[in-house]
Amino acid sequence: GLKRCLDSAYRHAKGINAHATEKGGMAPVGGSSGKGKIPQKVDLTGVDISKKKELALDVAKAILSVKGIHSCKTNYTDGIVTNQIYDIDGGLKEGTVPRALVSSQITARDGANVVSFRTRVGATGGFEIFSNEDPVEKAVIGAKSTLRLLKAGKAPSGRLPLVADPSLAGVFAHEAVGHACESDLVLMDESVLKGKIGKKIEDI
Repeated sequence: GLKRCLDSAYRHAKGINAHATEKGGMAPVGGSSGKGKIPQKVDLTGVDISKKKELALDVAKAILSVKGIHSCKTNYTDGIVTNQIYDIDGGLKEGTVPRALVSSQITARDGANVVSFRTRVGATGGFEIFSNEDPVEKAVIGAKSTLRLLKAGKAPSGRLPLVADPSLAGVFAHEAVGHACESDLVLMDESVLKGKIGKKIEDI
């Protein structure tokens, strides 16, 4: 299985190289090794599945208790991922990241007018993240926001000032700038940031 992955990675790299408008290379990293691990105050593997199920059901019940909500779809997911990166000089770097998430897709309707709203609580860490931010409380706020959308007018079009929630602003930055910074896209002349090193975004 590992050999198949390596062969596939090599074929992809070879294909990209054939279409690159300029050649790139790997920076020297040496043979250093190290491990990193995001701590958990409440280990996800030590929390019974029934408690995780109960949390998701509590969120769904809270949403459906708000009068006017048509339906909701609630999910609970968690996992602990360990990535190992070997370099050509024999170095091994290892990182372990635990994540947990409760998310809901909320739907409300008024005749033919149907709107939806998504709410989520999730982060890296252990089960304690749901003590830091209450998924049930946030779900109720989301349900009320969904109902307000039913009566909302259409957003105006054009170039306008934007006030964005910090989490949403982070997504915008990731999509607009993060992907454009990927070196393979730059080398293949598929990024708007090609040749823009040293320039401010506002100047581009």
